[in-house]
Amino acid sequence: MGDGIQSAKWLSAAEKAVLQKNLEQESAKKTHSAVAVLKSPRVWLLTFILLTFNTGFYGLAFWLPSLIKASGVKSTLNIGLLTAIPYLCAVVAMIWNASHSRKTGERRLHAAIPACIGGVGLILSALVAHNVALSIVCLTIATCAPLRRPPSGCAFLTRSLFLNCVGLAPALFFDLCGSASTGNRSA
Repeated sequence: MGDGIQSAKWLSAAEKAVLQKNLEQESAKKTHSAVAVLKSPRVWLLTFILLTFNTGFYGLAFWLPSLIKASGVKSTLNIGLLTAIPYLCAVVAMIWNASHSRKTGERRLHAAIPACIGGVGLILSALVAHNVALSIVCLTIATCAPLRRPPSGCAFLTRSLFLNCVGLAPALFFDLCGSASTGNRSA
């Protein structure tokens, strides 16, 4: 686009004026203050939400084979094959969820509903841990939830967080969530 909106040859004078006005309005809403970002309840709420998603995801990723083995499956090959089922279903669920979210333009429910369904699936998997088939169904439901969130969740974040806070908010958000759920700190 060159050095700015005014140098864009393909825009009319009216389009340039509208874009310039929109940029000025958006810039007025942004904050460059670290204190303002740290005081923002929205930043902390979204950080907590992503932390719970990541904790559930990593818990399933690390413990899914052990949960399947605890349900009565003894063969390592069968444990590996049964572990693949939830992830294969999650791929389909993630693509469907992102596609539906894009079609409807709705982001919040496309992140919140999978989270609730996944939590129910995880709780039910503990209740039916003795039954291999029911356990796999419940673990599949639980696994689909955190893997369905990224496309719609990131789109939601760009609309609700990044437009209001510059630089520090996204860094704080992703660093805290990634570090807390994995136990690592970034350099």
